[in-house]
Amino acid sequence: MPNKLIVVLTLALTMLLAACASSKRRVSPSFRYPPSPIVVEVETPRIAGALRGRGVTIGYETPIEDVLVESMTGGWEERISAALTDRLGRFDLGPVQPGEYNLRFMKPGFDTLHLRVLVQPDSIGTVVVELNPSS
Repeated sequence: MPNKLIVVLTLALTMLLAACASSKRRVSPSFRYPPSPIVVEVETPRIAGALRGRGVTIGYETPIEDVLVESMTGGWEERISAALTDRLGRFDLGPVQPGEYNLRFMKPGFDTLHLRVLVQPDSIGTVVVELNPSS
């Protein structure tokens, strides 16, 4: 009986680790989507404990896979790091120091979103963004 319990716990831990790793989909530095004609700027920064969260379709909460999530310089000109959302819309740009970050969200068929995120060490929140389908 103890061997079965070990096997079940090992399997559960493996599945949990795979689920966590799937939200860390890094992209090559040269990967880009074509620019969207519309860029939505969110004025108020979001407060979060890390640069991780999920992307969903506005109004429907449907996860969006393969959104390019980029941490950008202050002028939105240079990429610092990037990841793609997984099949559940999750992304994780890895550990960062507390401070303000510029995130750009892009995917063909959706408006580009610019969002500032204030990472605070005492916050446990994540970033949830709603993307508008392009018209």
